[in-house]
Amino acid sequence: EADAQLLGVSVGAAGLSIERISYLASGRAVEFTRSLYRGDAYDFVAELTIAVT
Repeated sequence: EADAQLLGVSVGAAGLSIERISYLASGRAVEFTRSLYRGDAYDFVAELTIAVT
């Protein structure tokens, strides 16, 4: 209910939830991101690249 209110949508409306953790080569976590987007207001595109050594 709190998320719906913050986003200005009805409870149960579609949304896009993303959680991401980024790591150093050593395995140490350096970033954590949690995002929630309105389902009717955004198009989501992600391009991810993994360096192969």
